[in-house]
Amino acid sequence: IQGNLGGTIGSPRVELQALTESLVIQDIPVGNLDTDLVYDPEELSLRGKTDTGWFEASIKTEKEQAFSFRGSLEDFPVGPLLNRARLRGWNGKASLSGELKGPVADIQRWEGNVLLKKLDTSAFGDQMHLENPVSLRFSGGNVTIPETSLIAGDSRLRVKGSMGQENSLTVKGTVPLRPFGTLIPAVRFHTGKAEADLVIHGSMSSPLLDGHIHLEADQVRVAGLAYPADSIEADLRAASNRFTLQSFSANVANGELRGSGTMTLEPLAFEDVRVSLNAVPIRLSDSLVANLHGELVLEGNREDSSLRGNLRIIEARYEEDFNLVGAVLLPTRPRKVSVQKADPFLKNMRLDLRVESGPNLFVRNNVARLVLSTNMEIRGTAEKPIPLGIVRAEEGRILYSNKRFDITQGSLAFSDPSGG
Repeated sequence: IQGNLGGTIGSPRVELQALTESLVIQDIPVGNLDTDLVYDPEELSLRGKTDTGWFEASIKTEKEQAFSFRGSLEDFPVGPLLNRARLRGWNGKASLSGELKGPVADIQRWEGNVLLKKLDTSAFGDQMHLENPVSLRFSGGNVTIPETSLIAGDSRLRVKGSMGQENSLTVKGTVPLRPFGTLIPAVRFHTGKAEADLVIHGSMSSPLLDGHIHLEADQVRVAGLAYPADSIEADLRAASNRFTLQSFSANVANGELRGSGTMTLEPLAFEDVRVSLNAVPIRLSDSLVANLHGELVLEGNREDSSLRGNLRIIEARYEEDFNLVGAVLLPTRPRKVSVQKADPFLKNMRLDLRVESGPNLFVRNNVARLVLSTNMEIRGTAEKPIPLGIVRAEEGRILYSNKRFDITQGSLAFSDPSGG
């Protein structure tokens, strides 16, 4: 940094020149920055050059502090900005130029035009780019977007309207699902697309959607499912803050999932959300996979909800060997477990589930050969489920110390710990 200080004590004038190398601002690489700053009692002005462009800014020092900015950036990295918008794994570059002006403390009153000349992004192997340059108009707390298209392979998403204090944006076309998978917890898309015909209104902080979305996907991994889901098709209707799943179907191994229902986002609420399972393999633990048949119904809100239904276990197998000597003589060190605050939604979700099976629960390992059946109820909450009922040993044997013990009968009863 170098510069001059002049004027008088009551009316100083400052001139500074600064050169910054490898500058990074909130994870956004700016590179080398060469700036000139001039301050006098009436105005603060700043001129700068970076590796990717230039800019000029000024602030009038009168009461309203009028701000003006103009500049141009070429191939500016936008990955960190997209990651902050929860689009993790995205990278890309943008080229833009334009000017903005307005009161420093009131961004809603800024006005001006910005030409977005280029936008190229990529995520998880999918490329997306702006078809043509687009001129964005800022005024009255809104940005107006003329009709433009985002291209991703053979998909095209057309956008037109305005966003900000008062949204009125039309979104129409198709987009690949894989780049947006990070927006949905516990779900990973391999292939798939969404066809949307939406109008976004409300505000930037509280957007509301009206319209229709159709989804198609394959090789989707969902937490809890033992195998990826294939042949997924879903139709979703949006009406402001209310989303109705009109139809949903998916194949999981040799089983099938179907669903329907309505959800409100703010405040969070579920209305007759139904999921039916037909021979769907569910991973209950690392060593236990069960094929389930039945229906689950979710209703309620974050403060008071219920999950009810009937499930039949078509088949379940546990085949992990047990090392009794190693467990006693060579115990493993307990793993550290981070205790997190319980989700209020799970804490307040009441359970009313019935689980039953015939003699089709199998234990096959170096210690036991068992055939089990069960008739259980699951009560309590999703945070603290309470199993009630009986698991019966229909037949089998246990091997221990080179001896065989044949089981003639046995049962394990679960009772309500509260005595109810």
